[in-house]
Amino acid sequence: MLNMRMKPFKATARAWVLSGLACLLLLGPGQAAQAGWKEVNAALQSGKLAAAVPHLLPLAENGDAEAQYMLGYLLSGASGVKHNLAEAFKWYTIALAQGQKNAGPAGAMIGKKLGKYKAADAQRQALYWLKQHNAEKFREENQDEAAKDTGGETAGDVPIPRDKPQKPENPS
Repeated sequence: MLNMRMKPFKATARAWVLSGLACLLLLGPGQAAQAGWKEVNAALQSGKLAAAVPHLLPLAENGDAEAQYMLGYLLSGASGVKHNLAEAFKWYTIALAQGQKNAGPAGAMIGKKLGKYKAADAQRQALYWLKQHNAEKFREENQDEAAKDTGGETAGDVPIPRDKPQKPENPS
């Protein structure tokens, strides 16, 4: 009996989410990702959800939280898309970590379906992605600053500030 009640709710919820995602497409992305979002939007509007996945993947991998959330949604059970709950959970986790608030409840539902071991593995993958992505982003953002502060001088990977005197090594 519960299953009979859930079918109309799931259909309504999916329609609501898809219309919300289409609105995000119209409002959200910056100029650099416009081409990818246009292709995603065209696929969604034509009802070919599976065609949106290859266009969402590069956007998600480049750190777009909305694309990550949408990718999680499509992989978690959208019509015509090959379902991969572990991958959906990974993208929901990444999107949530980057500020996409709707990814939390959606990811929690997927995590329950996966079970604790598969969910933990997907979460490790998400944390690895976040660590790699944030390290790259940090390096890119701070590369110019480090060069200014150090005059380009480094000790291995650690910049040596030029405005602070260096301690002399132990005199013999």
